[in-house]
Amino acid sequence: MIPYHPPDAGSRGEAPGAGLIKDMFRDAADFAYRELNIGGAAVTLFYIDGLVSSQFVADEIIKPLCLTESRGSPEALLSALWDGVVFGHSVKRRDTLGETADDMLAGSVAVTAGGAPWCLTFEAKGFPSRGVSEPGGESIFKGAKDGFIENLRTNTALVRRKIKNPALRFFETTVGRQTQTAVSVVWIEGLTDPALVDSVRGRLEALDIDALLYASQLEERVADNKWTAFPQMLASERADRFAHYVSAGRVGILIDGLPIGYAAPGTFAELLRAPEDYSQNYLMASVVTLLRYACLLISLTLPAFYLSLVCRHQEIIPTALAQSIIAAKQDVPLMGAFEVLGMLAAFEILLEAGMRLPKPIGQTVSIVGALVVGQAAVEAKFVSPAVVIVIAMTGIAGFTSPNQDLSAAIRVWRIALTVLAAPLGLFGLCIGCVWLLFHLTGVESFGVSYLSPFERSSRDTLTRALFRAPLRLNRFRERALNTLNKRNQP
Repeated sequence: MIPYHPPDAGSRGEAPGAGLIKDMFRDAADFAYRELNIGGAAVTLFYIDGLVSSQFVADEIIKPLCLTESRGSPEALLSALWDGVVFGHSVKRRDTLGETADDMLAGSVAVTAGGAPWCLTFEAKGFPSRGVSEPGGESIFKGAKDGFIENLRTNTALVRRKIKNPALRFFETTVGRQTQTAVSVVWIEGLTDPALVDSVRGRLEALDIDALLYASQLEERVADNKWTAFPQMLASERADRFAHYVSAGRVGILIDGLPIGYAAPGTFAELLRAPEDYSQNYLMASVVTLLRYACLLISLTLPAFYLSLVCRHQEIIPTALAQSIIAAKQDVPLMGAFEVLGMLAAFEILLEAGMRLPKPIGQTVSIVGALVVGQAAVEAKFVSPAVVIVIAMTGIAGFTSPNQDLSAAIRVWRIALTVLAAPLGLFGLCIGCVWLLFHLTGVESFGVSYLSPFERSSRDTLTRALFRAPLRLNRFRERALNTLNKRNQP
């Protein structure tokens, strides 16, 4: 067995000698180097196989090096390479071993010469990446089809294509002691609130975590309120939607390795907006927006409301409807609370199973499972048909939410309201709704109220939340964002 030798963290500040670089990447199967003799000087190329383009290294670095004449000292040879002997489009001088290693892990080739106390790194990225394609998580009817991929530089280029403004700024930092994941903060200088930019940058730079590989590893740590199920940042796979957030005065966040763009701050009203709202007629968009709010209310309260009426407030139900429910429930041995909660649990299980299985199989399981389980439960007299209808309406209404994170939060609170309504009826439902409203009023996203613009009486409540006003009347940006340039259009 080969003994394990942990890397020495203290050596990162030393000069990048050939021996130290070999020692740092020892036992790494993808670490490669090439030793050359250039005019009597020992030149060594170091790179990570798979992260660089072998053709580029051969044609643009090794070939020019072999044609280089003797320059005397190793420092003079490196200076000649810096001045343009090598055809690399990007070259950096590195004085420490840590900087050299970081460049190599980002797709660069390090070149050392003799005993020179510094080296050069030439960018030669060539790792495989997925091509730009239509995002699978967000449907597009009238809009651009280009979505983010796992390559950070490709994603920044997509944003540049959408926002051709020289004031567009990208600040990059690394997060994760082990992963060293590149994170880019995006904003428009002269438009976005500088305090908001400083807040986002400060929270990212203060992150001290081991790895950044999943979305929640960033979302949970930069959010204001850690004890809420509601998303506090806007997330999208679409480049045009991300550009819309940034041009509106928000701060964007792009993470290398994740095909998702985040925007802060996130508000409840914006989470219920869909990109198609700005691609269709404002009257239709307004009707659809109101429909989303109605479906959100149905998805949140319908099971608890039904349970309250059936178990605690039968006198409110019309006589004909009450007789129909009683006749359907006559042979069902379970209590109403167990019926509703059991069907909610079955719905969540089917939904989870459909998400975890491969897409074609998952859709089949979700549809067939719902039909078979629902029909079998009714015929076996485990649940009444009314409960199946209520849960089906609840699930369908929940699918109208444009944001899946918001939909998941609503499902959590739906179960909580149902549990409260089982023993207390409408009184418990009212307590739960007040509790939810109180919870949302206390949530902030980067200093902005989560219920903005509902928290104050203004025209924004109607034109930005409940309706979509004609674009010609939308002359000012959202006041809660505190943008430097308030006017959106003349």
